[in-house]
Amino acid sequence: MKNIETKEDLKKATDLALTVSMIMVKNGAEIFRAEDASEKVLRAIPEITQADSYCYPTGVFVSCEYRGKDYTMFRKISLETYNMKPVEDCNTLLRDFVNTDLSLDEALNRAQEILNRKPASRKQITISAAFACAFFALLFGGGIRDFMAAAIAGFTVSNVIYSLSQYSLTFFIENFIGAFLSALIAVFLNKIGFGNNVDYTVIGAIMILVPGFPITNAARDIFSNQYMSGIIGVTKALFQAFSIAAGVGIVLKVVGL
Repeated sequence: MKNIETKEDLKKATDLALTVSMIMVKNGAEIFRAEDASEKVLRAIPEITQADSYCYPTGVFVSCEYRGKDYTMFRKISLETYNMKPVEDCNTLLRDFVNTDLSLDEALNRAQEILNRKPASRKQITISAAFACAFFALLFGGGIRDFMAAAIAGFTVSNVIYSLSQYSLTFFIENFIGAFLSALIAVFLNKIGFGNNVDYTVIGAIMILVPGFPITNAARDIFSNQYMSGIIGVTKALFQAFSIAAGVGIVLKVVGL
């Protein structure tokens, strides 16, 4: 059983709820899941008689009633990546906090450790992207040459996007540049005889840019009555898709394919 006796304890509890929600939203979890997690944290404390959470892609609100008074906290956030490991760790932390004697301080320390954990390195990201693009080229019907060409394109594009992320460009520009380079590299490699079919190479190379995860999460949010977050997610995914199509289309139009 979790008990709080002072306003300092209450602040720790709301900090924990906010941090858990922030981690989930920043790493690509569904909005309804992030809200549910923070509310479960607060409802595990008997002295808190009412708990509410409101999350959307750029911010998290947490409100609770303690000894007849309402307390509200807010954190502005930004979506950083799609990484299920921190989300899984938050779910484990949540289960431990609700179902075991894990203290508030221990839970908050664990949440801060998850929040401040270093992301994947550039080497890990680029190599993973190369393999993903290569196998997507095979999946869509390409041969071994298309496999290699897509790997080179994916490796190069992921390196460029990683570098661009340091300059705070919009997602539209990043996706456009990534798609443009993917198509350009694919066409070049096929022109010099390294690939068999430019279509398979291009498709494989742009798969790391396709917003499959965001559109799925947006649909799940809409089905869970999170209409605002869902519409935001769908709108962003559509702009991402448009930027990818524009980047690839310009290259193919110029080279006459």
